[in-house]
Amino acid sequence: MKQKFLDCGYKLYEQDNKEFLQKCIRDKFGKKYFINVNIHDLRDFGNTSLPDFLYDADVQFNTIDAETFNVRLLEAKNPEQIEKFFENVWKNLDCEYYDAE
Repeated sequence: MKQKFLDCGYKLYEQDNKEFLQKCIRDKFGKKYFINVNIHDLRDFGNTSLPDFLYDADVQFNTIDAETFNVRLLEAKNPEQIEKFFENVWKNLDCEYYDAE
């Protein structure tokens, strides 16, 4: 599934020996937010009933009232589901642009 994220515009990063994916969400007015997708490698657990990898995603948002908050989506299924979820949060909670252009 990592390739699916890369095909959807996510970039692969490594930090502290862990891989994660990141995508900047923007529109014609600027950067809205960054989606960070954490990759959990479960292959070493030796449990064949588990998938090889699990993913979760998080975003830090800012409101127009200068409040900052984090939202984490556990068990992220695919890039489309993740992006739809966070876009709904951004719209419904009156979030501000990360960087307006």
